[in-house]
This record gives sequence, C-alpha cells and structure tokens, in this order.
Amino acid sequence: MTDTRITRPRRIFVEYIGTVGKSTFTHLKANLVGKGEGKMDLTTLYRMIEIFKSQGLIHEVKYQNERIVFLVTDDFNPNRDSVEISICENCGNIETIYEPLPPNFTARSIENRLKSCDKCVIL
Repeated sequence: MTDTRITRPRRIFVEYIGTVGKSTFTHLKANLVGKGEGKMDLTTLYRMIEIFKSQGLIHEVKYQNERIVFLVTDDFNPNRDSVEISICENCGNIETIYEPLPPNFTARSIENRLKSCDKCVIL
C-alpha cells in the first residue's frame, strides 16, 4: 500500500507543481530544496517524485541530462498523448504541445532546445 499522508513537503510540492504545471528537476531543486519555510531536503524530493509517479499524479520525461516533471491533467495523459517539448536554454521555460495518439499507437516525445523563448527574447 502506498503512503498517501499529506505531509508538509508533499503539500509544498503539490502547490508548486500545481502552479507551474511542469518543471525541470533542476528548477524543482532550486525552488524547493533547502532549509526554511517552504523547503525540503533533496532525498524527500526524490522520494516524493517516485511516489507521485507510481500513483499516476505526475509523469516524468528524461531529456538529454535533464528530468522534466509534468502534472498529469485532463490536457495531458502520458498513456494517451504524445508531447512535443521545447526548453529555453536562456531561462529554462518549458513549452509543450500535446497531441492525441491514434488508436493502437504508443506514446512518444519530441524534444527541442531553444536559444530563447518569447518570454526572454535575446536580441
């Protein structure tokens, strides 16, 4: 049986990923790991991601040397959709396009690395 207690770190993680929808592991670590209010230790973050993945609440895609964590929502279901992922090299912003898979097809992902996104256009 999976532990489903609502602990302080789990609440912090759920609030954060619920707000951003998707995040690289690097950004999760930068925003959630440390000492003080609203922070947790790194081991807790790793464990929590594994628990939430096993419960089907989040999905993880590995891209180059980065892990990207997605909140599973009505808009995105990793068992039903393919996803195109674009990551801004400048700010780390993640843009996604979800496409429903045809019947009997398996999930796939397409990854793109962008020099800059529309939020931080480099002139």
